[in-house]
Amino acid sequence: RYYGDFVNDKKLRDQHSDWCIDDSWFDGITSDSCYLMHALPIRRGVEVEDSILDGPRSIVVKQAKNRMYAQMSVLMKLLN
Repeated sequence: RYYGDFVNDKKLRDQHSDWCIDDSWFDGITSDSCYLMHALPIRRGVEVEDSILDGPRSIVVKQAKNRMYAQMSVLMKLLN
């Protein structure tokens, strides 16, 4: 809503700071049973904390890579 307007964006984010996924979302859950997926793009520190996004619970990069291969397959099918 206020993307690029840092003052109003900060006010809005401060009201909804509990929306950002952080370590507390995974309290009591082992890393083997719960993973973070996201369709990207993502705003680091706004939607998901860096520690989660870059940590062992995140499969965001694998998900993006798989999506790329699926898109490439569709393009190959359409162009051939």
